[in-house]
Amino acid sequence: NIMVRIVRRVEDAPDLLIKRIASETNRLASSGGAPLLNLSQGAPNLSPFPSAVDAASSALRSPGRLSSYTDVAGDENVRATCAEFVNRIVLGGGGGGGGGGGGGGGVQ
Repeated sequence: NIMVRIVRRVEDAPDLLIKRIASETNRLASSGGAPLLNLSQGAPNLSPFPSAVDAASSALRSPGRLSSYTDVAGDENVRATCAEFVNRIVLGGGGGGGGGGGGGGGVQ
């Protein structure tokens, strides 16, 4: 039976890294431990600031500004802002240290 063969193939398939990461994230989120800031696509757990909604609306009304995808690494300003937030709020530190100089153990 073809269905039995497909099921066996799926059952015998090795775990995918992304599934293990998602499983561990769900476990940590439900454990009530340290707070998690989930930046996964399509899984926001915070309401957007009104200023962010206004900025997005304005950008969408500006022809030509949204003509391509962002860099694979993401927007530098967004990365810096997220790193500063994680270092200050989540990790309880002072700052991210900026640049690529390392040190401080924070997110960069």
